[in-house]
Amino acid sequence: MSFSFRLQKILDYKIKIEEEKKNKLGELVSLYNKLKIEIDNVLLLKEEITKKLETNFDINYLNWASKSIQGIYQTVKNNKEKMAELEKKIEKARNEYIEARKERTLIERIKEKRYAEYQEELKKKERKILEDISIKMWVDKAIKEFELT
Repeated sequence: MSFSFRLQKILDYKIKIEEEKKNKLGELVSLYNKLKIEIDNVLLLKEEITKKLETNFDINYLNWASKSIQGIYQTVKNNKEKMAELEKKIEKARNEYIEARKERTLIERIKEKRYAEYQEELKKKERKILEDISIKMWVDKAIKEFELT
C-alpha cells in the first residue's frame, strides 16, 4: 500500500501558480532595477558633460550640452514616473506571490499531516502483523509442548 494524496493535483496547480507569481514579481523587480541603472548612467553622463563645460566654451558644444542635459533630465523624470508605477505593480505582485505561497504551504501541511497519519497506520498494521505472528508462534509452541506431555 503506497501513500496517495487526494489533493496532489491541486497542490501541483498551486505550485505552478506560485512559480508564475514569483516569476512575474522577478520580472517587475528586474525592470525596476534596469530603470534605476539607466538613471544612474545618464546622471554620470550629465556629470561628464558638466565637467567638460568648465573647460570647453565652444558655442556648438554648449548648445549640444544644453540639449543633452535637458534630455537627461527628461529621461530621469520619465524613468522615475515609470518606477513609481512599477513600485505599485511590484507591491501588488509581491502580495499575490505571498498569498500563492500561503495557499501552497497550507496544502503541503495537509499533505504532511496525511502522510504522518499514513505512516502511523502502517506502523499499527505492522504491529498487528507482528502480534499475530508472535501469538501464532506462541500457540504453536504451546501445542507442541502439550503434545509432548
